[in-house]
Amino acid sequence: MRSLTLTARTARFGLGNIVACAAFCVLVSSLSACAHSKPAQTTTEAPEDSHYPTVEWKGFTFRAGQKVRIENRAGTFKPVDTGAATDVVAAPGHLGVVLGGETRKPSAHFTPPANEPIQLLRVRWFKQTWKTETGASVPLGEFESTIHVEYLRTAD
Repeated sequence: MRSLTLTARTARFGLGNIVACAAFCVLVSSLSACAHSKPAQTTTEAPEDSHYPTVEWKGFTFRAGQKVRIENRAGTFKPVDTGAATDVVAAPGHLGVVLGGETRKPSAHFTPPANEPIQLLRVRWFKQTWKTETGASVPLGEFESTIHVEYLRTAD
């Protein structure tokens, strides 16, 4: 009977350690999102693949150097762009500056038509707080990403 009690006590102790370890991992992950944001970029030039300084889309005109804000939720920005530990939500109200337009890139599942109008803008997002899909707030430094023109409006 003594060995059974010892085994139950050991199992409870082991389970408690697993729960504590999981909680610690979640805490470290959320804190690292702040610590790993990419440093602010100081260049004012558009990247080489932003060959279109002016983009017109459904009656709206966007120019390189123009401030824009997200008007409608536009999915998420990936850690490869933001430097955050997880995806951040491209939610209304966030501000950035247009660097230029870009063509959509072909993939294994999609080939854009040769005459397709420019639909993507490369935007440098200002330092601001973003939300993750879980609702956690993540302060990020400046970063660049592409976003579909449909989700943006000028902020000037």
